[in-house]
Amino acid sequence: MKKFILYIVLMSLSYLGFAQELTSPQVEGHVTGSTIKVSFPFGIKGVPFSQIPGSVWHPFSRVIAELQISYYMEGDEVMYVNKLVKSVNPQQRVGSWDLPDLKIEPKPYPRPNTKVAEGRTTYILSVYQIYNGKNSKMWYANIVRDNRLLQLKKIPDQSKGPVKVYPKDKLILNPQPIPPMTNKIKTKGL
Repeated sequence: MKKFILYIVLMSLSYLGFAQELTSPQVEGHVTGSTIKVSFPFGIKGVPFSQIPGSVWHPFSRVIAELQISYYMEGDEVMYVNKLVKSVNPQQRVGSWDLPDLKIEPKPYPRPNTKVAEGRTTYILSVYQIYNGKNSKMWYANIVRDNRLLQLKKIPDQSKGPVKVYPKDKLILNPQPIPPMTNKIKTKGL
């Protein structure tokens, strides 16, 4: 009988453990699986856990963001991967969180003057909550790096002075005069 009661107690505790799964984080303005166009560095702000109905979070849990880049180098058919991991504790009372300054670049390549192959680079951002060895479900998004946003913010440096424009044609040293062009009419002998 004691074994039976112990078995029921253990089963009920395991069901309570399943009922208390950590809530997956949500990002303001974006649903999971969406595509976000940003310029690097960028930041994300989470929806406070207190605003998510039936959410579960612990004051000592961590919200982890993993930004991953997958890329190819010119002349190389090997796919390279680089990952950035940042974490933050949600606030104790409302469970709000944000992660600023997310940016990632390819690792240094052993051959100098080799560029990243255009059109073959992908960025993925994954965000999840972790506490006591348990992970929540992931919120993720595909990141599209928009370099035009970065270029619009740049102000040209005018402290360098005037720009010299060099002639494109080859300079001719000791030029010879060009004789005038005349129409030569051939006349038949009279």
